[in-house]
Amino acid sequence: MKMRNDRFFKNKHLPFAELRYSQCSKVSFKPHMHRALSVGVVEKGKVLYTINGKKATLAPGSLVIMNPEVLHTCNPANDDERSYYMLHLDTHWCLRVQQSLWKISLFAAPEKNRIDDLPLY
Repeated sequence: MKMRNDRFFKNKHLPFAELRYSQCSKVSFKPHMHRALSVGVVEKGKVLYTINGKKATLAPGSLVIMNPEVLHTCNPANDDERSYYMLHLDTHWCLRVQQSLWKISLFAAPEKNRIDDLPLY
């Protein structure tokens, strides 16, 4: 059995982004929120995902999008190990990107929280 390995990546040239990589993790999390817009992908294994009262199983090939301040959980299925990436993007930066595309004054949260698209994954 591999040891759990969590790594965090932050680059001074990309201060709006932080990437977490968790390898071979069985850790379960209580319901929680992030202040950032978060995009996650499962690299290996399966994850039980709960958001807005809806439950789903995620596996490699799916992207999950968690809007800021939305209660959710992402825990290992069947207490098996899973490896995943989670990218956290600062919402002020996201708003500036959106404003470069559209005439808006507030951050527009994505409507979808799951995308099953292998090429995009």
